[in-house]
Amino acid sequence: MTFYIAPEAEGHGVPEVMDAMARHGARIRPRVAGAKAVASALTIGSGGSAGTEGPIIQIGAAIGSSVGQWLRMSIDDLRVLIGCGAAAGIASIFNAPIAGVLFAVEVLLRDLSLRSFMPIIIASVLSSVVTQVIHGRTEAIFPVPQAWVSGQGVTPVYEFTVPEFGNYLLLGLVCGLVAVALVKLLYFTEDLFRKLPLHRILRPVLGAALLGLTTIAVIELTDGNLPGGGRESAEDIAQKDEASLPAVMGNGYPIISLTLDPDAYQSSTRWTFTILLVLLVGKILCMCLTLGSGGSGGVFAPSLFIGATTGGAFGLLVQQLPWFGHISPGAYAL
Repeated sequence: MTFYIAPEAEGHGVPEVMDAMARHGARIRPRVAGAKAVASALTIGSGGSAGTEGPIIQIGAAIGSSVGQWLRMSIDDLRVLIGCGAAAGIASIFNAPIAGVLFAVEVLLRDLSLRSFMPIIIASVLSSVVTQVIHGRTEAIFPVPQAWVSGQGVTPVYEFTVPEFGNYLLLGLVCGLVAVALVKLLYFTEDLFRKLPLHRILRPVLGAALLGLTTIAVIELTDGNLPGGGRESAEDIAQKDEASLPAVMGNGYPIISLTLDPDAYQSSTRWTFTILLVLLVGKILCMCLTLGSGGSGGVFAPSLFIGATTGGAFGLLVQQLPWFGHISPGAYAL
């Protein structure tokens, strides 16, 4: 679809928006919005390991740019409208208007002038309000428990203590190394698929096949002890408020929420170090196969998934130390 209608709708979304602003006079073709929406829905809905954040940024930016072109606005005004569309998209997806404003101002525009700031704030807030009115959802996208019950009584989940300062510094270093590996592997996968002697239309087909094999391997290695792990019937899954896709497919929101839940670390059938490590590696591979082969989707949700599983696994290791037996791994996942 992207091959015939809008090739720029392929991939993550954000780099294409930045490229349009830097090299094409902030002009994005109107067809990009529709093509990106359909391509991303098909990719993620069919199990592609990607997020909706990148696509909604490109869709919002395309709508903003198209409106500005129709009104024959200047390049500076087009840039502001692109920022408004991107901020509105993030505010709608995450129910976080402030995050939408900060992203548009710091990443896309890099302009803190009042001329740019005010329209973006208005667009972001209105988008969040409209989403709340339609869906009736006002809470955060990831529920965060306030306390958990352990053998030592009720403990705040995210209580920070001075002795843990070094742990978080080390966790930051580990996450940085994982991030570098993720970026390098994603670019390597994209280059590898481009060099394959296959028609561009067939590359996502190969990527989807490899994604399926990787998912099967993850299910086998975790013994199916995951929400939507692949060993439950459709009826069982439908009766649960959990993911209907295997853990490493889709945007991964249910798994992210579970890594933040301290109770999920108390059962051996849920989060163990091995399971989290398998999910971490599996998600990296699945995301690279999905996007590297030409699928349409974002990298932000997979990055949250990878960060949460890295933090949870790190927290489980820290919990084994005699000085930190009281901590909740969910705090490190957060």
